[in-house]
Amino acid sequence: MRTLKHHPKTPRLALGLLLSLLPMSATPAQPLQMGGHSVRTLTGTVTDPHHEPLKGAVIKLQVGDTSNITTYITGPDGRYIFKRLDGNVDYKVWATFRERTSKAREISKFDTNMDKEVDFTLETF
Repeated sequence: MRTLKHHPKTPRLALGLLLSLLPMSATPAQPLQMGGHSVRTLTGTVTDPHHEPLKGAVIKLQVGDTSNITTYITGPDGRYIFKRLDGNVDYKVWATFRERTSKAREISKFDTNMDKEVDFTLETF
C-alpha cells in the first residue's frame, strides 16, 4: 500500500484556493466620499408644461435653513447641475423663470441616493 507524503505547503495552498472562491467584498458599495463626507450630485431639467426646455431658468439651492443660496442658470437644454455637495446636509432647491417660482423641493441628508435628479415644470406666460 502506498502512503501519501505530507507536504508542508499543502494546507496553505488549499486555504488560499478556498479563500479565492469567496466574494471580494461582503459589504455594500459605499457612496463617494470626500474628506470623510459623502458627496452628492444634484441634476435636473426645467421645462414648460409642453416639455420644452427653459433656457435662462434660475435654479436656487439653499443649504439647510441657512441663508446660504447658490444659483445656476440653465442653458438651451434646460439642464442644471450642482456637483460635490455635502451628502450629510439637507438642501432645498427650487426654480424661477420670468417671475414664476416652483415649490421648493427638499433633499434630505438621510437620502442614500447620492446622484439626485430633480426636474421642474414652470408656466412661461
